[in-house]
Amino acid sequence: IETSERYYINEAFSKIYGYPLNYLYKIEKKFFSKKILHHDQVEKYNSLPSASERDGLIVEFKIINGEDKKEHWVEISYNVTDFNGKKCILSISRDITEKKEKEFVYNLLVKALDETNDSIWLMDEKRTKILHISDSVEREYGYPAHKFLNDADFWITCVHPGDKDREADYRKTKKIPPKRQYRIVRADGAVRVIEETIHIGGDYSIGIERDITERKKEKE
Repeated sequence: IETSERYYINEAFSKIYGYPLNYLYKIEKKFFSKKILHHDQVEKYNSLPSASERDGLIVEFKIINGEDKKEHWVEISYNVTDFNGKKCILSISRDITEKKEKEFVYNLLVKALDETNDSIWLMDEKRTKILHISDSVEREYGYPAHKFLNDADFWITCVHPGDKDREADYRKTKKIPPKRQYRIVRADGAVRVIEETIHIGGDYSIGIERDITERKKEKE
């Protein structure tokens, strides 16, 4: 810790950062922040506690690989240990680029779903556990998404009394039509007609709810 001398660097480390081992042993401490880190990560890196205070710390950084010159993501864990009577930092880097890319795609999809007029419900195949609800559910029901996530039975309380027995029976028998209509009572007391389409794949079920109240009125 005191001298920043490197005792051991493995081949995987070289591959992750894109620099040869003999070069990594010789580089100055500032090289990481000046050449390897992506420019928008420098402030985050400079805000880290001192080396002796990083024990147990795990951080993620975006870097520029020295070989392919592309952006990569790494997870770095720090552990303070003794080596040959000296206090040292054991630093382990792991390439998490694929994981971060999946996170970016997931967050983009969630953002798109939250902004649509339809309400999207992701549930287990038996529709007993709600895994995700788009924020757009609040525009449809007048209640925030967490009300439904925290209580799987809250949804049935929003169903219009005239349709509640039928919907409760669907839930009990697990025989829900792939497409159906029912009425709900919003938080403000307004009655709306909902059309839900259900798609099942593997262990999951996706319900797409659309408010068709105005469309029904036009037909009538």
